[in-house]
Amino acid sequence: MQQRLNFIGCGQLGKTLGSLWHQSGCLIIGDVLTRSLSSAKSAVTNIGSGTPVDNISAMRASSFYLIASGDDDIESCSQQLANSGLLNSGDIVFHCSGAQTSDLLKACKNAGASIASIHPIKSFANVDQAISSFAGTYCGVEGDGPALEKLTPIFTRIGAKFLTISKQNKTLYHAGSVIASNYLVTLQEISINAFGQAGIDRQAAMAILEPIVTGTVDNIFEQGTSRALTGPIARGDRKVVESQLAAMENWDEDLATIYRLLGKYSIPLAETQEKAKVANLNQLKTLFEGS
Repeated sequence: MQQRLNFIGCGQLGKTLGSLWHQSGCLIIGDVLTRSLSSAKSAVTNIGSGTPVDNISAMRASSFYLIASGDDDIESCSQQLANSGLLNSGDIVFHCSGAQTSDLLKACKNAGASIASIHPIKSFANVDQAISSFAGTYCGVEGDGPALEKLTPIFTRIGAKFLTISKQNKTLYHAGSVIASNYLVTLQEISINAFGQAGIDRQAAMAILEPIVTGTVDNIFEQGTSRALTGPIARGDRKVVESQLAAMENWDEDLATIYRLLGKYSIPLAETQEKAKVANLNQLKTLFEGS
């Protein structure tokens, strides 16, 4: 028998999961509550199922509740749900934040529900792309045993894999995800701006970067980070690095600091390759440390 799931908040992630669950037939998409009725209607259209509502008092009872609001609103949404009278013993309330623990849902737990957090380690910038590529996505999970027991099948049905994490380590776990995904985007923007300073327009810079970036990413996961590192630091080319750092400092001191720090943490990777001269790498260490 299919069970219902209600959404409180339904952005890119919510639309993706809702669509996948609807398509798989493992859940009935129930009521969808967002900041406005118009955005709730839009979410329902994207999902292909569900009923838009404009107030929690209009929401019908359900077996599952996904609070897919922004992180700052999870706790207040949890309190509103707990106060609504909708929850029954055995109901499941969960969120998908990577930075926040399931403890934000304690009001719902006090109202009799089981709580959990399931964080898909994935970018949801484009819903259609996220839907088509979701299978195989790892999800960091923590929370009550009964909640995870019931949530596991509905996530497994849409292709999720699971990684159990502790609440104590969740902040660092999420920081790792942010560095790998979000800051990769920021680094490309810095690179595009550097090309711009060199007289290369944005469109050309993007065309230049695409094969470099995709090739580097492929190498990382095919060969590992140490072997994937190439360029002047891997070769121990002190003069090249010195000139690049000087150019960065003349352009933008803050970006030069980023260049320096990334260089510092590239040295151990270069050392494992054992290709560059030890003396050259030691000189680079001194350069990056600013002494």
